[in-house]
Amino acid sequence: MLKFLSVLVICASIGMEGYVLFTGSRVMVWQSSADAGQAVAALGNHPAEYDMLVCRHFDGRQIHTSLYRHSDDDVRGFSRCPLIVEDGEGTQRVRLS
Repeated sequence: MLKFLSVLVICASIGMEGYVLFTGSRVMVWQSSADAGQAVAALGNHPAEYDMLVCRHFDGRQIHTSLYRHSDDDVRGFSRCPLIVEDGEGTQRVRLS
């Protein structure tokens, strides 16, 4: 039974890696928040103008960092990072320049 579960986990991991790698999708691996005025590394350690979510997604090759405006009610921003980001999505991402 343990051998079967090990093979199942390995196959699922390979399948997920293949999906992410070949579709251009990104899977969230880490989420943190930054309050307004707090220095954010993704902004070059400049202070954030408003509450932000710092989302890190893995695309099969590398980890990407995206910034989203944070809002507890999901109206003016996001309450949490998207779990899966498809290629070309993220238009609500904060523009850095």
